Amino acid sequence: MTALMRGRDFSGWQGQYDWASLDPSAEFVMLRLLEWRAAGGTNWPWGIDHQLDRNVKLGAQYGRVLGGYHRVDPTRWTAAVEARRMVGLLDLYGLMAPGRMRPAVDIELTDDAAGNKRVDWPRWTREFFAAWRELTATPLRVYASGSAYVDLLGGVTDWPAWVDCWVGHTNVWSTPTRNRPAEEWAGQTQYLLGGRAVLHQYAKVPVDFNCFMPGKTWADAVLSATPIGA
Repeated sequence: MTALMRGRDFSGWQGQYDWASLDPSAEFVMLRLLEWRAAGGTNWPWGIDHQLDRNVKLGAQYGRVLGGYHRVDPTRWTAAVEARRMVGLLDLYGLMAPGRMRPAVDIELTDDAAGNKRVDWPRWTREFFAAWRELTATPLRVYASGSAYVDLLGGVTDWPAWVDCWVGHTNVWSTPTRNRPAEEWAGQTQYLLGGRAVLHQYAKVPVDFNCFMPGKTWADAVLSATPIGA
């Protein structure tokens, strides 16, 4: 079996992460751009993830391929606002350059149950794509659980060709079965996304573990110098 490319994602939740201890097999790391919400529903002060600057510098020092992700809050912000915020920080930290991991927008239910019900999630998602495209010619990745792509976001069949998927299976599916190696199991996502699935988040021990989907390569995962539409 060919080993799948592996990586991690983390944020200020891990505090000052010890990059020297990071397994050398973790070749890429996705970094959170902005604070979101603290445990118990208490809002963090909105601002840059308090470890982002440090993580970008140390990630480069330790030779990891870096990317940025942003968890949006459609209960509070329009798609246009969230897209501007995300693009601005990606630019500021040099995370939209060729060779970086494709930036990812994390679209999932918030801890505001009433607010969630007011959001038209499929429409908001497509409005985000439109706002993103107005700001940049950089392709985009969407993080969600496998079922959420259909049940929450309205499916992927009408998404632009420049949007792909980062599938999160970290609860029921967090333990390899039938004694299969973690890498082999990690690619066995049961959700078919028309070939859009590029990354798979498969465990949280103690940071989030990720790998490429079977058959995917660096060319599928990182940004090139060729913009959308070229």
